Amino acid sequence: MAQTFNDFLDIDKSYIDVSDKIFSYQDEAVLCKLLSTFPSDPAVGPRINWKGYDVPSYYTQVNHGGGYSASDTDIVVDNASIAKVGYTIFVPRTSEIMRITARNTSTNTWTVTRGFAGTTAATLNDNDDLYVIGSTEKETDSGQEITANSSEAYNYAQLFEHQFIISDTVANTKFRFNAVKRDLKEAFSEHRTEIERAFLFGQRYYDTANGIYSVGGINSWIPADNITTKATSEFDMDVWEEFLIEKAFAQGSTEKYLFAGSKFFRYLAGLYDGLVRYTVNDDRLGMRVVELLSPDGGILKVVRHKLMVARTAYWAFVVDPKNVRYRPLIKSHMEKLAKTGNGRKWLIQTQASLEVHGAYTHAKIVLTT
Repeated sequence: MAQTFNDFLDIDKSYIDVSDKIFSYQDEAVLCKLLSTFPSDPAVGPRINWKGYDVPSYYTQVNHGGGYSASDTDIVVDNASIAKVGYTIFVPRTSEIMRITARNTSTNTWTVTRGFAGTTAATLNDNDDLYVIGSTEKETDSGQEITANSSEAYNYAQLFEHQFIISDTVANTKFRFNAVKRDLKEAFSEHRTEIERAFLFGQRYYDTANGIYSVGGINSWIPADNITTKATSEFDMDVWEEFLIEKAFAQGSTEKYLFAGSKFFRYLAGLYDGLVRYTVNDDRLGMRVVELLSPDGGILKVVRHKLMVARTAYWAFVVDPKNVRYRPLIKSHMEKLAKTGNGRKWLIQTQASLEVHGAYTHAKIVLTT
């Protein structure tokens, strides 16, 4: 006997748990699909708190359009907080070593001794790489204080809602059953792609006046100094491998995912002869992905993300799957609403957040035109 919609969706129930179905298709929501393959702890409130710990970055760059002469001692950098007074800094391009004698984190300025340890002071260019070596102390000094770089991290659980409506006539028409299943599948797709967009691009925010919570997506958690920005004309294998070594795999797991916009994917394919021979099956996503090996041994699974369009088509996010978790406050469900006229109506609802650890284990690369 052919099934009807009544058989497929129990009309007598007022609440139907669909949490095991909502992310069962990868389609556009590949980040959500990935997260669904890992254990998740239910949230206990709209604000999700956790203890965060980040290995500090030991890399920054000169931030001064005109650069500096070999005699300049006040150097503006992207992030002055990564090294303290007494620390030495290595400049790879020139092999000069500098020693910090004063630090202003408000202006991101280091005052330094140039040409330290017998090295030769040289001009500094804007965006020159700077690496922290460590502290240099006198015998009478008490040493640098080391503190755990931990803090209370938090995010908000955003509420996602969609209505699914079907008429009584359609619900009881046997030959419409497959079409109804397709309609519901499309409703699920719209629901999860909205969650996906929030998990990618959302900004953490609580509107106290209206009680609205907004989740902070991956984009908002990646530190500014773990983002590489390059013109498309400058994007080559050297730039790509430097990004992999210094940002994508500098910290965290040795196996990560890269979610790439279509334009970025095309430029990346140009570095690897089209990428076709690098495709493999990924068990977590249930689809074929491009698997690339980083020069430092990391494995990067590349997925072209259909929701990264317009300007974000030139972006790519590196996500460490071991350091991000799905945190549901209200698990995905369908709730029957009051009947109106000849129609039956359900509310598809999810309230969920992201728990993100190790900000420097995730990275971003942006191509500009």
